Amino acid sequence: QKGRGVPLRAADFDEVNFAEQLNCRRRFSLSQLWRYFRQPALVDEIYQLLKNIAALSEFKKEMAVLAAIYTERLLKRHPALRLTKKNWRPILIAALHLASKTWEDVHAWNSDFS
Repeated sequence: QKGRGVPLRAADFDEVNFAEQLNCRRRFSLSQLWRYFRQPALVDEIYQLLKNIAALSEFKKEMAVLAAIYTERLLKRHPALRLTKKNWRPILIAALHLASKTWEDVHAWNSDFS
């Protein structure tokens, strides 16, 4: 459990922590997988995921901007954290979810209470 003041690591956001484990045969060596997952996330992959989400849902462009801001703030606050091929999807989905909640939630107006 990560508490306040405990630094985050890149491994805290790895897809393995969020996806169920499947029993698969290994096709690659562990060193090949390690090199693949330590590569930085590609802009084209991130753009393609955002494009697919926008096509499948009522996704507003403002939410993508907010998600980018939240992701930049996370990376700035935790300098050791980097977007890699293994962790960029969970980070992006969490940022999009937060952006959606921030953008689309209906808040009460003062006139509702008077």
